[in-house]
Amino acid sequence: MTPDTTGCPLCGATQIHSFEASAHDSNVAGKKVALRDCLACEFAWQWPLDRTPEQSKEFFREEYQAKRKGSYFDKERRSAIASCQLEFLSELELQAATLLDIGCGDGAFARASARKGWKVTGLDPALPNDVEALDSPGIMTLVKGTPTDLDADKKFTCVTLWDVIEHLPDPEPVLRSAWDLVAPGGWLVLETGNYQSAERLLAGSTWWAWQLDHRWYFSPSTLLALLKPLHYAELRVAKRVLRPWSRGSSSFSAPPQWQTVLSVLKRPWRMTAIVAEHAAKREAATRWPDWAGLEIFALAVRK
Repeated sequence: MTPDTTGCPLCGATQIHSFEASAHDSNVAGKKVALRDCLACEFAWQWPLDRTPEQSKEFFREEYQAKRKGSYFDKERRSAIASCQLEFLSELELQAATLLDIGCGDGAFARASARKGWKVTGLDPALPNDVEALDSPGIMTLVKGTPTDLDADKKFTCVTLWDVIEHLPDPEPVLRSAWDLVAPGGWLVLETGNYQSAERLLAGSTWWAWQLDHRWYFSPSTLLALLKPLHYAELRVAKRVLRPWSRGSSSFSAPPQWQTVLSVLKRPWRMTAIVAEHAAKREAATRWPDWAGLEIFALAVRK
């Protein structure tokens, strides 16, 4: 699956809408990211691409080393996210065994998993040079590379790709390689921003996920379309956003018309904003009733 100037890379439809949005991962004021979305399957992608894969590696290497407070690369923030992600893995009823974390970044999730009893391998082509080691050697190994750098015969109880698929130049071969590394009965777990969310509709061109390094914009429906050839045995979708500060969940309910009227009566000076916000929420709830409230979604498929 590669970006295409004429058709949807996922479904092949030619009803394509082009637009621009603010690039949240750029240090250049006013920088825009060029985007396209498919009107048939509601899949979106960046085109033309702003960064090469090598530029992306360098960008992440620098960001992980900078560890800016409050950013995605903040060590404490990453540890807090890892705790939520491990809670989702516990719902899969897996006994801690072997885990491969593809796109491990600075190893925050790998370390948290190892401390919970998993024997972990972390893999990332932009692995920082100053990665923190674990006190107990032998239960965590971090490798600078991709799945093709691992022994093809090696199998893992669980393979994770947290916030990875949106960055990949071509997700399909990586997903196939990841699936080949899952042991029978094991799970492949993925997480990414949700294009079919109320938050995306509300934010418009300022949505946080519009980034120069985000090449693809999935939803549960479009990601499952990509995963269909894997012929998985079972599917689980996290019922909430795996972020400690988020209240996003699959039990999303839009405000009824009477609530819109009441809100406008209370704050008439905000009438235009209130009406637009409530209308966007009702649209999202109608179009995507099962996941409109998940601005970030995680799902797992069992082999």
